[in-house]
Amino acid sequence: MHYDIASISLVGDREHNEDFAACTTLEDGGIVAVVCDGLGGHSRGEWASRAFAEAVVAAAVDTPASCVTTREGAKAHFNEVFHKGRDNIRYKLALEDSSDDPKTTAVVVALRDEGIAIAHLGDSRAYRLAIGAQAWRTRDHSVVQMLLDEGSITEEEMARHPDQGRLFKSVGAKRDDAPSVTVQPPLGSGEAMLLCTDGFWEYVTAPELQNLLRATGLQSYLESLAMTATLRAEGKSDNVTALCVRAATLGTPLA
Repeated sequence: MHYDIASISLVGDREHNEDFAACTTLEDGGIVAVVCDGLGGHSRGEWASRAFAEAVVAAAVDTPASCVTTREGAKAHFNEVFHKGRDNIRYKLALEDSSDDPKTTAVVVALRDEGIAIAHLGDSRAYRLAIGAQAWRTRDHSVVQMLLDEGSITEEEMARHPDQGRLFKSVGAKRDDAPSVTVQPPLGSGEAMLLCTDGFWEYVTAPELQNLLRATGLQSYLESLAMTATLRAEGKSDNVTALCVRAATLGTPLA
C-alpha cells in the first residue's frame, strides 16, 4: 500500500511549541507515526515531547508484524516502546543532573499491510477516517472523556469544558502509566489515520476531518485546518499539531 503523508505544527498563541510530531517508513513500506504534546505547567514540556518521539522513531526499526495483527503482540511491543520513551527522558535528565519531572501526552500508530496498531496516553488522539462512515477515535485519558462517557456532556462540549486538559494519564520520567492499545484491520484505499493534539481537535469539525479523504493537496488542506483551529480559538490557541497518513485512492478530489 502506498501512503500520502502530511504534517503540520503551529505554535498558536503560546510562547513555545511544546508539541512534536514524527514519522518514519519501515523497510517493508509500513509507517510508524507519533504525535506528542508536552504538558503545560510542567517544566520542559517541549523537551519531553521531543525526547519521547525521538525514542519512538528509533525503536520503529524493530516493529514486528505481530504488533499489528494481535492485541497481545501490540501490547507487548508498545509497552516496550513507551518504556524506551520514558528511559530517554530519564537519560537526558540524568545528563543534566536535573530533578525536573517533564510530562507529555503521546499517540503512536504503526501501519502495515497486515494491520494497524495504536497506542496512546493522555488526550492526543488518533482518528480513523473512511468515506461514508463515522470516524473512529481513541478515548482520551481525561476528565472530559469521563464526563462524555457518563452522558454529562456531548462530544462538541468537550473542547469548551472548564476541565478540558485535566488528564488521568501521561508519559513522564516519574510515571509508569501503561498505554491504551488497539489493533485494527489495515487501511483500505482512500482511508486515513490522523494523529493530533488537543489544540487541533478542539476546533476542527467532523465534516472537516472527513474532507481529508478527498483533498487533492493533503498537506495544504491539513495546514488550512490547523490555521482554522488557531483562528477559532480567538487569541487563546494552544499549540496545534496534526499528522495524517492516507492510503492511496482514486477518489473524487476536494474542490
